[in-house]
Amino acid sequence: MSSLEEPPASPATSRVAGDKFPSAPPLRWWQNRGTRVAILAAGAVLFLALALWPVARSMSRVVMARWWHGQADAHAKAGDFKQAVADLDQAIAMAPSNLNYYTERAKFRLEARDFAGSLADFEHIIKANPGYADAYAYRSRVAQRQGRYADAVPDLTKALELSTATEPEPWNNRAYGRALAKVELPEALTDVERALKLLKLHAPKVPDSNANAELLRTDHRLKEASYLDTRGYVHHLLGNQEQALEDLNRAIELHKDCRKVFVAAAEKAELSAPQLEDLGKEFDQVDAVMLHHRGLVQQALGHEKEADADLQWSEELGYNPAVGVE
Repeated sequence: MSSLEEPPASPATSRVAGDKFPSAPPLRWWQNRGTRVAILAAGAVLFLALALWPVARSMSRVVMARWWHGQADAHAKAGDFKQAVADLDQAIAMAPSNLNYYTERAKFRLEARDFAGSLADFEHIIKANPGYADAYAYRSRVAQRQGRYADAVPDLTKALELSTATEPEPWNNRAYGRALAKVELPEALTDVERALKLLKLHAPKVPDSNANAELLRTDHRLKEASYLDTRGYVHHLLGNQEQALEDLNRAIELHKDCRKVFVAAAEKAELSAPQLEDLGKEFDQVDAVMLHHRGLVQQALGHEKEADADLQWSEELGYNPAVGVE
């Protein structure tokens, strides 16, 4: 019998002398410290993944949009504007808020003669950013390509109003737009005179030691040639044929000299044959327009032989209003 000081031991706690304490029961898998740490780490990773997924998804869409944009540029350079538009459809689907993609698509649609699509894109851009001057200037080209020359003038005026006051290009653009529409010709002459004056203020002041000095000066002369062509055409429409001929002769000579400099620089830079060909086509198109204008002036002056030569040469170089070379 147990004494009062020693209560009877229960079977669960009694042990025979010499027995060791019973071992603890084995831990469950979730009770292991390493397992708990792993579970917590996995949970943290999952939480971060869920939290960052929208950011990661957005970044991947931006990367894909840029890739499609690159594809579009490559197809456009190859002259496949329809495929370039399809590529930009994909870029816009990835980044619908990027207005640059709409601008590029609008330009390529214009080249593909999808005038309605191009116009829709420019109107979307203007609605999203009414202060974007270039959008109005670009939209005017759609109207011009459709032969709606008078409709282009208000957009050119809007682009001018939104541009910096010292920029010469918008003044020349409106002057030429008015000339194509054959409206407000005295005002067109005032516009192009303003453009030429502003251009002088923008003459590049670079030392001869600058590696790009010649190209910068040549680019400036290239703009001068373009503005002189505009003024010559406006003079022609106003009936000032002698002044028109003087401007156009100067414009054509300037453009020829500029072409030599840029082609030499391109060859020195070892541009590929297709790149050199594209450069040549760009110069040919401008020459075609200038020669066409001079041919009209020669006709007005009664110089039939010179007029026929200029107009024929212009057509050979690609003068074609239907594709925007005018």
